[in-house]
Amino acid sequence: MRVVLANGVIAYVAPDRMLPLVNVQVLLRGGAYLEPKGKEGFAELAAPSGGPVGRPLDAAHLDEELDFLAAQGLTDIGSVRRSVSLNLLSKDIDHGWRS
Repeated sequence: MRVVLANGVIAYVAPDRMLPLVNVQVLLRGGAYLEPKGKEGFAELAAPSGGPVGRPLDAAHLDEELDFLAAQGLTDIGSVRRSVSLNLLSKDIDHGWRS
């Protein structure tokens, strides 16, 4: 199902009620192709390390939160896109999204 959010962002929702899991994946335009000449590798270096905007977590605290929720959070940056994903139990979505 394709949904356009109030801010214009397009979201695709694919419900699967077989398991009580939520998998959120955000894809953004960006990556190495936007790096200035002479600053190759900057995009990977500047990628966020984790935690919510305005309340960054150090790596140990983020790992602890993800372990507590039995969740998985990943970030990736490629040549033409960035991605952030979160996979956790549906009952923990509010807590996990804030972590």
